[in-house]
Amino acid sequence: FTVHHDLGDTSASSVIACMGATPRSAGFVGEDAYRGRGVSYCATCDGMFFRGKQVFVIGGGNAACEEALFLSEIASSVTIVLRRDQFRASDGVVQKVLAKDNISVRYQTSIVELSGEAMPTTITFKDNASGETHAESFEPGFFGIFVYTGTQPHTELVEHLVDLAPDGGILTDESMATRTPGLFAAGDIRSKRLRQVVTAVSDGAIAATSAYAFLRR
Repeated sequence: FTVHHDLGDTSASSVIACMGATPRSAGFVGEDAYRGRGVSYCATCDGMFFRGKQVFVIGGGNAACEEALFLSEIASSVTIVLRRDQFRASDGVVQKVLAKDNISVRYQTSIVELSGEAMPTTITFKDNASGETHAESFEPGFFGIFVYTGTQPHTELVEHLVDLAPDGGILTDESMATRTPGLFAAGDIRSKRLRQVVTAVSDGAIAATSAYAFLRR
């Protein structure tokens, strides 16, 4: 392999791709301003900060539904905000969501703005059918918004050398090997169910060991 970078070219017999991934934004005003201060993209990471509080989950896919179910065991109430009139998730997951007493669904609704001071206090919702908007206010720190509109793995540098899954992640075997001999992938750039630091570290250890074995062969 030849890796091109700012300092020149580097030759390597093996490469481990670890460029990570970025959660897709929902796009409402105030999303970036309150990221980490009321806006989260990971229920298993930040859910405990909202124990006994009200949370909103944006998204209608399997990930959004599964995280809503997780949050329902922590938060006092969970509201799923769907921009369409139906879920994209599988029927089995949707039925579990609808069966939970403390989960409600707002269909054909979008969050268009989040505002407040140090912590957000007001959410502005839009009725996607009528176009009308209305604002709801809360005590500071009383609610959270969890965004699940997808994740974008950063595969651009190697996408011509690997196979990609429908979620955009790189497909590997258990040794973190891609379809190109000597090219391995680790962390959030892979297609995987759980994108967390602990799984990325595990991937990295396996990929490094596999790359070493590849070089010895």
